[in-house]
Amino acid sequence: MIVASYATPSFAAISSVQLVINSQKIQTDAPPVNVNGSNMVSLSSLESLGLHLQWDAKGQKVTVRSSSNRNVLSVVVGGKVAQFGGQTLSLKTPPILKNNRVLVPVRFISEAFGAEVIWNSADRIVMIRSAEQSPNYKALYQGADLVKARQIAVDLPSADQPIYNSTDEEITYAYHFPEGEALRYYDYEGNHVSYYEIANDVKSLVWEAVLDEKGAYIKEHGKRPVSDSSTVYFRKHRIDNGVDYGRVGDKKSYMGEAANGTLAHIIIKIPNEIRTDQLQSLRQAREAVLSMRTVSLGTELPTIGIQTLIRYFPIGKSNVYFDSTDDLITYYKIENNKRYEIWSANYKMDVPAKHKELSFFPYHITKQIGKRPTITTPVAYYVYRGAISDLRYGLIDLQGNEIELGHTDPAQTKQYFPVSNEELALLK
Repeated sequence: MIVASYATPSFAAISSVQLVINSQKIQTDAPPVNVNGSNMVSLSSLESLGLHLQWDAKGQKVTVRSSSNRNVLSVVVGGKVAQFGGQTLSLKTPPILKNNRVLVPVRFISEAFGAEVIWNSADRIVMIRSAEQSPNYKALYQGADLVKARQIAVDLPSADQPIYNSTDEEITYAYHFPEGEALRYYDYEGNHVSYYEIANDVKSLVWEAVLDEKGAYIKEHGKRPVSDSSTVYFRKHRIDNGVDYGRVGDKKSYMGEAANGTLAHIIIKIPNEIRTDQLQSLRQAREAVLSMRTVSLGTELPTIGIQTLIRYFPIGKSNVYFDSTDDLITYYKIENNKRYEIWSANYKMDVPAKHKELSFFPYHITKQIGKRPTITTPVAYYVYRGAISDLRYGLIDLQGNEIELGHTDPAQTKQYFPVSNEELALLK
């Protein structure tokens, strides 16, 4: 067991934030603001989420409907409760009027209609993913299926428009990706190439160029990316749905046929290629759990309080994890953008024990509630020493052996869950 004093990370209140809904940056006449820890957005901001909003000026009442959900949500400016589908729900922060605009709590309203809300405190971005789009984002960032992740990436909308066009009369189409990656790629259209990167759900055009017959750049705009050591390509035939693909530089290429649909379907599985770019995605997914609402078991076990706190995640996972203090360990499962308490137990740190279902946890459990989980993989651990802003992290194998991987200062890096290549290597 790892022992350290701990101060729970907290996100400072900020004056304004960027709102992103289904990969689109939302610009409104009332910028999002953070009020007492809750991000508030104007009513019109949420229309991009497929919500239909009605404002009753006389009663200062907001009514929200969705074409995909029959329930109606109603809130009143200054009110601490909301009505939703016959239920009365408590509001942490009530709607407010600011500069003649109604601002509403974005997380509460979005989650009521099944959307996923992610708060990136470091970049001051609120990302909202509608219920129907949320599975695609999980596949894009965290899925092991590289073909699916790449197809989602190239189909993702981007507000950036190239300033150049192809001058090639016989246009061919192709995508190039760094080997093992899905979150950045080159889009070739004839002799015009665009380089895109995806971060915080937004796809940005970073660089573009026009090539001559020998492949030299005769025009370019933006920051040219550094060449990758290994790149894969997918090139569509001019006449039919035929595709040739493979690794750039290899003498051997592969032939296939694109499925009917968007141009993204020219992306085909490359033999022996494994996804390797999930470090940032996994880190962000783990950080997202900090801002989720908790649904408790309803019964609390006694504890001496948070003097030491360590978080454990099964390798490669962000949807389940453990919190451990000096005498209490709790297991959470993430569903519907909420954190559900599944199991909690008191234990004695000075009494060693072995648990087949929890091999990383070497202490005697004295009392428990809920259903004890079974973890059959190594775990990643994170130990915070808040007094000196120190984070220690590493891995624990199935024999209970600890492998420390590093220290960081979360106050400087704004990263509370660094993910290592050593962790991802265990998934292969």
